[in-house]
Amino acid sequence: MAVDFLLGLIAMIDYFGAGILMVLVFYFFRGKKWWCLLGQVVFLGILNIEVIGGYCYPVQIGGYEFEIVQQGLALLSLIPIWLYNGRQGHHSKSFQYFCYAFYPVHLLLLYVIWQIVI
Repeated sequence: MAVDFLLGLIAMIDYFGAGILMVLVFYFFRGKKWWCLLGQVVFLGILNIEVIGGYCYPVQIGGYEFEIVQQGLALLSLIPIWLYNGRQGHHSKSFQYFCYAFYPVHLLLLYVIWQIVI
């Protein structure tokens, strides 16, 4: 496991060694049992908030002020992962091309909006 972490750092993969640890968390806590889901939340929370960290958003609720770590919001991705039932979703040629085009087209639209605003 330490070798994988070091290879992630050396190879400069996404999230470096923490990316390797995230994959291992999903491997060790696979399944739909409550302790697997709890393990994913706890260990991915530690990795995303403490290890990777990042920008913090100040939040004030009811007179109390605290910060939310931006990378901690990645834990919300666990919801669709847990809801996945193992079956392939809808697919057709038109839907396939829509999915291929969506990412670059929406980035282009965001860039155009940004140029208009600035």
